[in-house]
Amino acid sequence: MALLKLNGIDFSGNLTPEGYSFERFDIDDENSGRTMDAIMHRAVISRKTQLKIDFAPLTTEKFHQLTNILENTFVSVEYFSIKANAVVTETFFNSKRGGNALRLKRARYNDFTGLWTVGSINLTQR
Repeated sequence: MALLKLNGIDFSGNLTPEGYSFERFDIDDENSGRTMDAIMHRAVISRKTQLKIDFAPLTTEKFHQLTNILENTFVSVEYFSIKANAVVTETFFNSKRGGNALRLKRARYNDFTGLWTVGSINLTQR
């Protein structure tokens, strides 16, 4: 099982079997680019990670926790980093939020039970 904590709240048990995947992005210096002879010149000033997190359907309580966490500008993420070969905690941000009701029922006024589909979210390292 993949380890995943967002702002200290454990979501490890709420992931699909795929868990999460990552991509690395290079941030280039403003002078990077191709010259007139088509040769690429690069000066990488930083490398950032983007996590794609695949969630299994969430209970209303867990979806509420996730939604509140993602309302913050930045999110502390604890995960296993293959680059570090260790569990790390880093700061990320996201710009999209959402979810769909799946088998959502109302037992009483403001008392919802059921599951919410979130699908996946992308978090980008600060």
